[in-house]
Formats: sequence, structure tokens, C-alpha cells
Amino acid sequence: MTERNKLTTTILRVLAAAYAVALVANISFGLGIPIAVVLLISVAFALLSPGGTVAFATVTLSVQTLRTA
Repeated sequence: MTERNKLTTTILRVLAAAYAVALVANISFGLGIPIAVVLLISVAFALLSPGGTVAFATVTLSVQTLRTA
């Protein structure tokens, strides 16, 4: 793996972890993390990921479903 691919992979993992933490914190603890911040993480992931469009659509639909439940 090239140095650029390693960096991209690391960034994607950090973004995925940040998204998961923000989502769980909002749902479990009722923290007031604005949904725009959570979606911004998803957008950044979509822009960096090769399969980002599918991932972004999946994440967006999941968040929408959880927010309306």
C-alpha cells in the first residue's frame, strides 16, 4: 500500500469512528451534537471513500430512520 493510501485509510477510519461516537452519544446520552456536524462527517467520508456514494446514501438513510424512530 502506498503512503497516500495508508493516509486515506487512516482518515476514513477516524471519520467512521467519529461518526459512530457522535451518533451513539446523541442517541444514548441525549447530547446536543448538531445533526449538521454528524452529516458533515458523513460527507467527508463520502468524498474520500472510493465507494463513498453508496456509503453516504446508506449512512444518510440510517440517520434519517433513527431520527424519526
